[in-house]
Amino acid sequence: MELSELTEERIRLLVSKQKDWFCDTNVGKLMDISCGNQTYIWGYDHFSLLWAVHGTKSRVAWVNHKNNESAEEVDKLASIMTTESGLHSVAWAVSGTDGIELAFYIKDKYWKKHNPNRQEFISFTPGYSGTSFLAQILRGEFEVPFAHVVDTGVWPTLDARQHYESLALQKVEDLLKTNRNIGSVCMESMPWSEKFRPWSDSWWKSIRQLCDEYECLMIVDDVMGGYGKTGAKFTHHNHNVLPDLVVSAKSLTGGYAPLSSVCVSKEVTESVLKKFEFSHTWSPNMAGIGAALWIHKLWPDATAFKNVSIQFDSLITDRLNQGHIKQGWQQGIICSMELTRPLEPIDLVQAGIIPSGHGSYYDSNHLTICAPVGCIDSQKYWDDLNERLDNALGNS
Repeated sequence: MELSELTEERIRLLVSKQKDWFCDTNVGKLMDISCGNQTYIWGYDHFSLLWAVHGTKSRVAWVNHKNNESAEEVDKLASIMTTESGLHSVAWAVSGTDGIELAFYIKDKYWKKHNPNRQEFISFTPGYSGTSFLAQILRGEFEVPFAHVVDTGVWPTLDARQHYESLALQKVEDLLKTNRNIGSVCMESMPWSEKFRPWSDSWWKSIRQLCDEYECLMIVDDVMGGYGKTGAKFTHHNHNVLPDLVVSAKSLTGGYAPLSSVCVSKEVTESVLKKFEFSHTWSPNMAGIGAALWIHKLWPDATAFKNVSIQFDSLITDRLNQGHIKQGWQQGIICSMELTRPLEPIDLVQAGIIPSGHGSYYDSNHLTICAPVGCIDSQKYWDDLNERLDNALGNS
């Protein structure tokens, strides 16, 4: 069906038939949803969002200025994001990768004004942060003198997390003590490349304290963790920490149109505002703005996210009691479990679960479930999930 064929009546009909499920582009019922090119939390076939994107062009009221373009919708979204992030301004880009590039462009401008020698930075591995050359540097795939990559290790259990984090934080502090040319610390809000293991509260607070002590910028790649996955639009709210720059993308628009953002602190904004000479052709694109505004409009209340935590706690307890898993951990709408026996994609498919990102987000010994935001307060979703997990894990 073409977008132009969608009418409000057809949308109501399609939504009514969709019930509690969100579908991918192959109309597969998705239970396990990962960051990437498949579903972006809301699901590609959420028809009210399709309609929002399609109708954006007729609602846009452009205002032209000498050096930039703006619109009422852009101003509205910027106001929402600055208010909810706690930061001061928003810069726009296209994709998550572009958002990271833009954040580093801004930090370079900031340090060019304050201290040109402080362009070096710290990043962490395992990590992702995009597909560009910069992302490869952040992951440590290229060794360059201005990048200091700290290995956080892959902690095997929740109990081991504090030990691994302490070792990594000590490395960060040692680097900051001995190298005053480091001006930024960049971290992912949730290192999705390692089974979605979340950082602890003490990790977030320690990174912020170290950045304050050594006058560094704290840059957070929230592309994976933000807009639902960690239970908040901005992951730093879960930890009562305010970074200097935060990158959002993917779930920001539900995957309907390319759009990413960098929310920036007041101090950094004032340092780069008159030096901003960078923009993308589609920055910001109005289809992305329209979709992002609908994401905010449709956002579930806090009770729904609290219900997810209760449901996942119950799910983990039941699976432990049945001997299906060795351990499990959850945050927001993400639940990751270490399995007792290996589970292959065919096992999931036969149980009615369409896997995504196998090999990238989990292996045969782990299963990560990301509950679709639009379903998290639906008991039918949780009943169906548990029934299908019973079948997949051998308790049919």
